[in-house]
Amino acid sequence: MARNKTTRLSYELEDDVWEDDVKLVVLHTMLALYNVGYREINLGGLMRIMGFSQNEAKDYDYTFIPLDDEFEHYVQTVTQRIAFESDSVPKDATWH
Repeated sequence: MARNKTTRLSYELEDDVWEDDVKLVVLHTMLALYNVGYREINLGGLMRIMGFSQNEAKDYDYTFIPLDDEFEHYVQTVTQRIAFESDSVPKDATWH
């Protein structure tokens, strides 16, 4: 039996591949896991959380996304950029 190869991916999502709403849902789901102590996300498991079928997700069970100390800042930066690019937040809003 062939052994599956473990793959590691970056948490930095390419802008041209992801819709902003989807990107925010994925990043904030990962942030919730980060906030309870996860420092590595299994992509197959994340896909199941997001509603993918077992059959679709199983191909990614050996793919992991390491979350480093900069992850939380990355999520905040992406969230703010998307909010400022949309019309849902006034351009003069103050971020805390």
